[in-house]
Amino acid sequence: VEAYARFTEVGDSIGHDGGLEAARLAEVATGPILASTVEGFSKWVEDGWTQVGDRTFHSASLQQTTPGPSAAVVIYVCEDISGVDVVDKSGRSVVSLDRADSNYLLVGFDLAGAKLLVSSRDRWDERAC
Repeated sequence: VEAYARFTEVGDSIGHDGGLEAARLAEVATGPILASTVEGFSKWVEDGWTQVGDRTFHSASLQQTTPGPSAAVVIYVCEDISGVDVVDKSGRSVVSLDRADSNYLLVGFDLAGAKLLVSSRDRWDERAC
């Protein structure tokens, strides 16, 4: 849970900065999710988008663990994005009007040294939580 909290904090910080210095995500993420998220933030820089507000999450529960030197952890989490907007240079929202206020996610972590890094983040259930 602490590792996911840090991931959302860093991601929100990058969003507040308009996508600048997205490589900061390497502190909290790894693999394809790191690459795709950094690439996604490059569009924010190009389009002049900025995040307003922060994500929160609740109802985190363990789905599975894989012990060993390259340990992995998977959790379910309900992410609340109701307090988040993304605005363009003129301050107009670019968020779809039919966006759900929350997402039920399946989040994977890989062990890197003594740290868990987010390695996957997928919508688990189409229903909002």
